[in-house]
Amino acid sequence: DNFLAGVKNVVATVKKQLGCDNKAVQANLYKLLMYEAGGHFKPHRDTQKENGMFATMIIQLPSHFEGGKLTIRHAGKEKVVEFDGDDSVFCCKYAALYCDCEHEVAEIKSGYRVALVYSLCWSEAATNDPPSADAGVAVLQNIARLIEEIFEEENRCWFLWFLSHKYTEHGLSSSGIKALKGADEVIARALSLANERLPEEQRLEFHIVEITRWREREGCLDEYGSGKFEAHSCAEDEQEDVSIKTWYKFDGSEQKIGNVHFDLENDVLNFSCPSNMTNEEYKAKFWGEAYDTEYSGPTGNAGATQTYWYKTYAIVAWSKVESIRIVCKSDYGGAVNCIFEQIKQVQYLSSSNSSYQSALNDLKTVVNFGISNHVSLFGEAVPTMLETLAMLHSQAPSEAELLTNLFLVNVMAKNDG
Repeated sequence: DNFLAGVKNVVATVKKQLGCDNKAVQANLYKLLMYEAGGHFKPHRDTQKENGMFATMIIQLPSHFEGGKLTIRHAGKEKVVEFDGDDSVFCCKYAALYCDCEHEVAEIKSGYRVALVYSLCWSEAATNDPPSADAGVAVLQNIARLIEEIFEEENRCWFLWFLSHKYTEHGLSSSGIKALKGADEVIARALSLANERLPEEQRLEFHIVEITRWREREGCLDEYGSGKFEAHSCAEDEQEDVSIKTWYKFDGSEQKIGNVHFDLENDVLNFSCPSNMTNEEYKAKFWGEAYDTEYSGPTGNAGATQTYWYKTYAIVAWSKVESIRIVCKSDYGGAVNCIFEQIKQVQYLSSSNSSYQSALNDLKTVVNFGISNHVSLFGEAVPTMLETLAMLHSQAPSEAELLTNLFLVNVMAKNDG
């Protein structure tokens, strides 16, 4: 019973990984395999052994052996699963692949490998096409094409996609994209994979961000003195502010970017007001319920106010080549923090290294933006920039000296921070 329960858990995980989490999938035991030394399986594709079969799942039983790696290939990509190792004696390992993926099992060098092979069958085969690796490739190609179209529209260089679930800073900082649930994870992984199909100069940089919104409404206590707050109907009596609190890359690393301003209606791709709702009605539904409310009584000439706090999460995607310029426009201090992290990561690389050159170019962009625009340098922005330039000095002293002089004379001198 425990083993069968374990198989069900594996099937649930595999369904999610194969993109059919909410579909009816049946795992039917096909055969028991035992490989001895010299045993192997040449490159092949699995045939459909029963109605609706779309994938194969392998559960390796505890076995003592060496060799036998599984190599899976499709659409020019390759994945290798190592089934042997010291832990293979004490635990089960599993793998799953679409039937249209070519795969092979390398020769067993010693010992015996024992595995169960299951056919994953699509229960809705009569009404819907089963998933496949080719279908996944087609979806990614379509997403890549959509990304290109999105960025061609009005010279857009970034967008947001609001997520459906709520998350925690701890979960995102430790896991990044792995912390996402359900459709949020599917969308994030699809965007990431489709991004790999774009030309290098069109590729995006992704972040998962926490967004907070406060909305303040003026009003008064009702005339009967019950303490109930009645908001004024005039739109001028309302104020709101939206800010991006924290930024995480898909790998979970946090970035100190700060608040990048965005337009909910134009920059958020999944903000789409239906025809039967007003924009304000849809906006209220889009944000959902406030997680906190604060009341402030009348003081002096000012009336009573009610403040509502909202929190949500989103994926931010912007052009890699425009990344630092976008941050500069919205939060110069955040751009300084970003470039500090970049230079810190490459400071010991050769000055001819492509990553080093990319970081150096971004640093030049930050300094030149400060020269061409009026920027505010509050808090740690100045010491952080000077530390960044100091790190650069060991590898590119002439570049560091030039940029330091430009920053001190042409950015700091005209700054009112």
